[in-house]
This record gives sequence, C-alpha cells and structure tokens, in this order.
Amino acid sequence: MTAVRLIFDALCDAKDRPIIERRGRWFSGQEILDRVYSRAMDLKSVGIEPTDTALIVVSDNMCAIEQLLACWINGVAGAFVDFRTPSARISETKKQLNARIIIGLKPNNEISQHIQEVDPKPIAFSSDQLNFYPDNIAIFMSSSGTTGAPRFTPITQSKLAKNLIATSQARDWETPGAALSPLSVAYSASSFLWLSILSVGRSIVALDLVHRLTELDNSLKRADVSEAGLAPSQIRQLLEIEAPSAQSSSLRYPQLTNLCSVGGPASPQEKCGAVTQLSNSYRMTYSAVGIGKIARILGDEVTRKPASVGKPQDGLSVRIFDGMRECTVGEVGEISVSNVKFNDRRPGDVGYFDEDGYLYITGRVQGLFCRNGINFNAQRLAQAVLADSSISNADVVSKPNVDQGDVVYLVFEGRSKQVNKVWQIIRKNLPTAEYPDHVVAIDTIPVTASLKNDLVSLRAMILEDGDDRE
Repeated sequence: MTAVRLIFDALCDAKDRPIIERRGRWFSGQEILDRVYSRAMDLKSVGIEPTDTALIVVSDNMCAIEQLLACWINGVAGAFVDFRTPSARISETKKQLNARIIIGLKPNNEISQHIQEVDPKPIAFSSDQLNFYPDNIAIFMSSSGTTGAPRFTPITQSKLAKNLIATSQARDWETPGAALSPLSVAYSASSFLWLSILSVGRSIVALDLVHRLTELDNSLKRADVSEAGLAPSQIRQLLEIEAPSAQSSSLRYPQLTNLCSVGGPASPQEKCGAVTQLSNSYRMTYSAVGIGKIARILGDEVTRKPASVGKPQDGLSVRIFDGMRECTVGEVGEISVSNVKFNDRRPGDVGYFDEDGYLYITGRVQGLFCRNGINFNAQRLAQAVLADSSISNADVVSKPNVDQGDVVYLVFEGRSKQVNKVWQIIRKNLPTAEYPDHVVAIDTIPVTASLKNDLVSLRAMILEDGDDRE
C-alpha cells in the first residue's frame, strides 16, 4: 500500500460528499481530485520527474495539500515551508533538500518559484491515471531546528501509508464532525493531521492562515466541528476571551471530541486552562521527527500533572541520561528513546521522570545554561516572560564567556520602551541567579520551516551590534 493509493481511494469514495471547506465553500472529493490532477499536469509540463523533490510554499493549506498530492501523481517528493519564512531560509532549504522546484501561489521577487493558480481549471481525474512508487519519498517531515538547522526526515510512500493506517486504527473515527485546521501545514503535525483525515474520508474546515481570533473562536463553536489542533499561543489567546455570563456550559467548546496542542509544548497554565475552560477532550502529545509519538497526557491527568507530557507510549523505552549515566527518578538529563526498530534516539530535549512514571520536559539540550557555576533553564526564563499577556513571543539565546560562563539574552517581540516592563516581570517571577544578562526587543523573532523560533538565526541577529539592549 502507498499513501497516494490510500488517500486517492478515500477521495474517490467521497467523490459526491463535501470533504474540504475553504472560505465558506465546500469541495467534494471529486472536485479535489480534479483540482489535484490539474496541478499534476501543470507540474509535468515543466519537466518534473519521478524522484525529484518539490518545495511547497504554504500560503493556503488546501492548495498546499493539493500541490503535495499532485507531486505524488508524478512520483515526486514534497516538503512544506511557510510563506512567512524568510526568503534566504527558503533558498537554504531548497539547497538542503536538493529540490528541483519551488511551488507557490504568490510571486516572490527574492526567490524563483513556479506559480500555480489558487483555483486551477479542473481536469477530470480517474484512478487509472495513478502511478505507484512505493519506495519513493512521499514527504520530508521537518524538525523544529531549535538546536541547529531544521532536520528533514524523508518518509517513503509505503512508510507513510503504514503510519496513516496505524493512526486510523488508533483513533475513534466514528464520531461525526469535521476537523478544524487553523495552522499551516508547514507544521509537520498539521500536515500529518490533514493526510490522516483525508485518508479515511473525513471532512476538514480550513481557516485562512492569517485570521482573527474571533474567526477561530467562532469556528471552534460550530456544531459540525468535532476536533482541532491549536498552537499554544492560540490556546493562550482563547483563554483570555471573557466567557459570556449566560453561557450554558462551563466549557467554551463542549462539542469538541479532540482538542490538541500542535507546534510545541503548552505551558502548565495553558494545559489546565484548555481542559477546564475550553474542552475536556484536550490532550497534548510529545513527539519528535524520526521517532513519532513519545508520550501523551489528557483528561484529568492534565489537572493532576499539569507540568508533565504524560507517560511514554506503549512499546517505547524512554530513559534519561546525564552523559553516559542513566538518571534516577527526579534527576534531570537528556531524553533517550528506544524501541524494537531503533535504539537511543535523542530528540534533543532535557527532562526527568517523577515517582509515578510521568515524563517532564524542562528544556532543550542547548537550553541549559551555566553562569558562575549555577545551572538554569532557558525555557523557564522565557515562560516567565510569556506569562504576561502583553508579550506575544520571547526566547533565550546565549554566547560563551570564558570567565563567567554563558552570557544570556532574553529576546522578545516588541519595542525598546517595553524593556523596563520585561525586567519587572523577570524580577517578580524569578530568583536573581536566573536573570538574563541582557533583555532585547526586536520586531520579529525569526522562525524555522516548521514555524518554531529559529534560535540559530536569532543568535546571529542578536550578537550583531545595534540591538535595543538593557
């Protein structure tokens, strides 16, 4: 079985049913197939060949998924990058993947793209027109890139099909309703959600990638929406919306049967708020590219162990190491994952187990700093600042100092006049030993291909002269 066969069979079975809603219009399975085939013929006309790779710039989720499926018809691998990614990084990713072509919907004067129409002229599709390349790469899934350049893991057609089938078997697909997609498929978790939903013929409601909070809130309240994946920042924003006094339920979205975090770990406050105020179906999965699901926490576990990511998945051996020494309960070290197929894979995270076997993430490997002989964690510093609703994004970078250890920079999106306020937040919430050396205001923190903060680029930016530092 191949992923292309699995998804196209599901779309053929749903040819007369609405499958994707985009900007208020529903598209049937047959309409999606005809649009995909039109895109496939367009790609074939520019000479793309089996085993080539196409880099897809995501500015519209439905179109991006169609472009990926069009690549598969031609035996071509696809990789996603968000349209907000800097042009230089898109060019670097193209070179890294040895991509033959960049496909987009909007011209960009800084990079060469093959432009496809948002609404291509449909060409009638038949399953007889499918080619099968089980050993060809279907998609490159990207890591966050927080400890270096983003790492792209190739997934073959046959392996992706197995993953999609396993996900289908593990999920309760009997619950009616559509999945809401408010996040770019440049997130590996978001793109896999799309593919898994389509592989079983379920429906998706696609929000524009740039949307207002009220649009997201109203979409989550729809009676026909039963699940959604949200970024932690979106959960935080939704929790700040004042609930109507006459609201019949204490939960804002009681009809949801699956609400999850996508694109990074949610804070304990966000997780508790999600399960007690948004939907009691909330869950958070800890996963890594090249490993898959590592742990999951849901339901009342969230309120009992809000800082945990849950217990390891069945079939996995998760251990904590300090160098070569395995840590005991409560000791912080680097997380190692093994199963029957691989041994000692390191997702790059630091954490510990409690006495009940629950796993906790305390930061990234490079996020553990040492200054004047005292260790402290970058994520703890960033979260202390992000707890203030006026700060939308913040992160921490450092540079080594021979005499004192790491010189630490807390960087936030904002103006220089806010620096004093950020210092007040830090002093209120953290001990003196964990204060940064500098607080820096910049307009925008750069992001990786999967839309997580790009600490490599951020460090290079901050260590240049001319920043707003205090």
